[in-house]
Amino acid sequence: MVTVTNSTYVDEIERAETPVLMTCWAPSCKACLALKPTMEEIAKDRDIKIASLNVMESPLLAQRFGIMSLPTTLIMKKGSVIDRMVGAYSKAFIERKLGLV
Repeated sequence: MVTVTNSTYVDEIERAETPVLMTCWAPSCKACLALKPTMEEIAKDRDIKIASLNVMESPLLAQRFGIMSLPTTLIMKKGSVIDRMVGAYSKAFIERKLGLV
């Protein structure tokens, strides 16, 4: 899992060779912390980049993507949002959504 910030976004997300599953989170969000192991499992099972965006540390990126609730997970391809999920979802649900990319 890579950490995304304002300064690393272009290299880590827009230039990524594979689709990216980017979770937007905050340290105080319990659901966000509960989602992390699910993302790590998905990273092991699929050829997809998993990214983590702390909205408290990178508020400009959170604003850019219209993040209003946490956790929000974006499915991205070449920097474009393909789909978004708001809330902590199961691995099976997320993997079904990944069928879009």
